[in-house]
Amino acid sequence: MRTTSQRRLASSSCAALAAIVLSSPFATASAQAVRLEDVITAALKGSVQTQREEERIKRAAGQLQQAQGAFDFRTTAESGWERLYLPKQSNGTLTNELDTPNIFRTTIGIGKRFRNGIDVVPGVSWAFADSSSAVQSFGLTTPRPSLNINIPLFKGWGEEGEFASGERAAQASLEGSNLNRSFAGNRVVYQAVQVFWRCLATRQALEVLESDQRGAEDYLAALRELVAQGRMEATQFDRVNAGQASQRVALSRAQANDQLCRRDLAVVLGASSSGTLPTAIGDFPSMDGLGQRAAMLNEQALITAALTQRQDLLALARFEAAESERVRGAKNSALPQVDLVIDPTRVLIRYSQALGSNSAKGSLEAAVASEGEARLNQVLLQNQIRDDITDQVRNIRESLSNWTVLSESEGLLGTVVTDSQTSLRAGAITQQQYRDAQNELTAIKRQVIDADRKSTRLNSSHVSESRMPSSA
Repeated sequence: MRTTSQRRLASSSCAALAAIVLSSPFATASAQAVRLEDVITAALKGSVQTQREEERIKRAAGQLQQAQGAFDFRTTAESGWERLYLPKQSNGTLTNELDTPNIFRTTIGIGKRFRNGIDVVPGVSWAFADSSSAVQSFGLTTPRPSLNINIPLFKGWGEEGEFASGERAAQASLEGSNLNRSFAGNRVVYQAVQVFWRCLATRQALEVLESDQRGAEDYLAALRELVAQGRMEATQFDRVNAGQASQRVALSRAQANDQLCRRDLAVVLGASSSGTLPTAIGDFPSMDGLGQRAAMLNEQALITAALTQRQDLLALARFEAAESERVRGAKNSALPQVDLVIDPTRVLIRYSQALGSNSAKGSLEAAVASEGEARLNQVLLQNQIRDDITDQVRNIRESLSNWTVLSESEGLLGTVVTDSQTSLRAGAITQQQYRDAQNELTAIKRQVIDADRKSTRLNSSHVSESRMPSSA
């Protein structure tokens, strides 16, 4: 069992700890007043998240440009030595013997692949011989035009072709990236607003606890006078003083939470968390009359609006469309290559096909799996949206109901504390009874602040997450 001296030592230790906490940087850091509009303005300027989405847009735009490059005009040119196999000339007459003269041939052209798969490379070629006679190489050295029309009959034909489907896939991916960027911007504003509300609630809770601590100090001062007058035992005072330790700990935690939240707020504002820390100022939106409006919320209408308007869900739809295009291209690439080649001097069928099908099958299986994953991502987000809206509507109603009850209790307890103070001065109640009333009021005030924050967070979440407007 503790002795009186041990209790006094414990009490002194608690007081010293409180003094250390109150003199720490948590309590002395200078503050920069920040309002809600300041936070929104800072969030709209961009963040790491939005910068990341912008880089993804640049990547998607580059991939689209790369895919479109398959349909650019291109030039072709070749020049070099060629050996011919011709009848040998003797006294101006061609014989049945073989001659192998050398010529130097040059070919130039300009080509373009169209989105239906047809490839055209018109051009001209000419050559000159170094040792063959004019009779031998007359037809070969005469400039000849070429058309080089290549028409795919299976693989590469029409909109199913690899290049056309690849371009559409890249276009869909870019659209999805733009939607994600827009959603990320709204999301950043929403998160910044939530940090502000959290910091405002933390600051208000800290002020309530500081006020309560001042009341506790006044209470202890009154008890010390009673001890000095011999009207109270020192051991009884020590017991009461030791009982205040939980309040000191609660105050210390509130100061630490306030400091941490202000650091988060500094990050949101784009400032250094090691410099002057901002402090959220303002009031929570009035909740009066919102209970009736919350009762009128149409849960199904909100779900329908979210499923048709949420930009992150629309982005997933575009990503799925991109994967579907890649599946079409992969299926087409698995077909044999059969092309009709048309030129002024020839018409022929060109056929080629891999002896193995590993590459084509592997590409198709990977594309189908990616398409399935994209579709499942949509389903998962749709289910999450439905569950979130259902939970949020229920929580909004519950939170507003709790706020109404707690606000009424706060008003009643405020009156009780005022009356108790009057009764204390008149000697009708004890210091302990008055202090109990103060403690009850402090507890209810903290609950009201928590209800304010929850109601604000849920209402903001309902708007930002389910509808995602273009501005906060």
